[in-house]
Amino acid sequence: MLEKFITKKSLGQNFLHNKSILEFIAKKSNIKEGDVILEIGPGLGALTEYLLKEIKDKKGSKLICVEKDIRLISKLEERFSVFTKEGSLEIIHLDILKWDSNDYFNKTNIKSFDYKIIANIPYYITGAIIEKFLSVEIKPSSIIIMVQKEVGERLVRKENNKVDARKSSILSLCTDYYGKTEILKIVGKGNFNPPPKIDSCVVK
Repeated sequence: MLEKFITKKSLGQNFLHNKSILEFIAKKSNIKEGDVILEIGPGLGALTEYLLKEIKDKKGSKLICVEKDIRLISKLEERFSVFTKEGSLEIIHLDILKWDSNDYFNKTNIKSFDYKIIANIPYYITGAIIEKFLSVEIKPSSIIIMVQKEVGERLVRKENNKVDARKSSILSLCTDYYGKTEILKIVGKGNFNPPPKIDSCVVK
């Protein structure tokens, strides 16, 4: 599938293809019965597949995928038609930064901390996505995202001294305020198609 799809650099499309890492991320989401999972930028559905495996047999759990690229919607709908028909998967064509999550969750009776975010996001909107979901009225209970390695290191940096304090970003201060942040795994650039210029990491 990846060979037939032309990625757009403008959308930051670098698709993770290492199955062991995809499975690792899905299992770290620790999906339980009744959990709602929001996947941002599912792409061709590599991670989606593993998330659906984790949701299977867990009563009341559901996966919501929000994808900006219209070219990917039909591919996702075709690949996962069984799950959309049974109601365990919903695919939404929207820009995640323009999506009114509060409106959606209010209409579907989902309250703060009733959902989790899992995503291999375009790196150029990392800060905007984190800021959006830390500041919305209806907040997630946890966020697991793939980010650039250096960004992940800044997110978890603690202010133990004046030097660290100067290096800490506004984003890391915000994440510290709202919860605990940790790096779950370092991911080399060769695990993506096309490969980005630098290594990445999975941050919770």
